[in-house]
Amino acid sequence: LSPPNWATWRRQIRTYDYNIIHFISPVYFDETTAEASIALEDKGNSSGSQPLKISHFGDELGKNTTVRLVILNLHNATLRELTSTGQHLTERSAVSGISCGLMNLNARQVFIKRLYHELCAFQPLDTVVTLARQQLADNINTFDWARSIVFSQAPQARLFRPC
Repeated sequence: LSPPNWATWRRQIRTYDYNIIHFISPVYFDETTAEASIALEDKGNSSGSQPLKISHFGDELGKNTTVRLVILNLHNATLRELTSTGQHLTERSAVSGISCGLMNLNARQVFIKRLYHELCAFQPLDTVVTLARQQLADNINTFDWARSIVFSQAPQARLFRPC
């Protein structure tokens, strides 16, 4: 997105059809509301960013019927933040979500590459994520394979079907 802010994102999601949205952002957690927010650019703000509550993100996705999957790479997310993010996202929209916590760059690339490969093979979401996690566990000597959480309301978690 250019610029990567809320207005641009809303305009894009309302104008074009998307099946998958892949979002990379730091996450902020509000202890009083127990809700996570992601950061969007805001040059008018002194911090240079604008927090966007995941519930607002989910509300907007709920208005778009073409989005099937949201992948959130949340840089500094704890397990609680990942869980909160996924729950708020799927409560507000019919999309499925994958929240990924802090993974090193190599692990993230391996995970995402396998994830998209299996999605293109029309695998169910739980199979897709399991195979991506297995690839990490087999090839990278970290516990990054455990840093992804899937949230889905899709029947049998099958998001795409061949034509």
